[in-house]
Amino acid sequence: MSHHFSHSKIYYDLQKLYKTYWNLHLNFPKTFRYTTGESILKELTEAIKIVVSVNIYSKMKNQVVDKQPHYLLASASAILDTIEALFLLAWEMAFLSHGALSILTELLGNIQRQVVGWRKWFLTHA
Repeated sequence: MSHHFSHSKIYYDLQKLYKTYWNLHLNFPKTFRYTTGESILKELTEAIKIVVSVNIYSKMKNQVVDKQPHYLLASASAILDTIEALFLLAWEMAFLSHGALSILTELLGNIQRQVVGWRKWFLTHA
């Protein structure tokens, strides 16, 4: 690869959310960690994959891509809403503290706003 590929801010914010959640995930009760906790990790991974794909597609000038970026970002929004619901579930079951939930939802909210903005950009520039 002759040029350096750079990721978008949202990618790094998703990484930060993943790492923050991972540290909390390790302390969940085993049954929750291996069920719902693993689902959260899979959803976060899927969101990262979508963001990487959209970033690559956005750099492909005048080329046909298999999926339109704004559709992928709509999927990312649904995934992020699912993650938020699972965070709330963990909090309601007393596996997440108020402080931890606050940190996670702040990070997640920032990512959700970026997804909405990015999606709007693709819809107006497509």
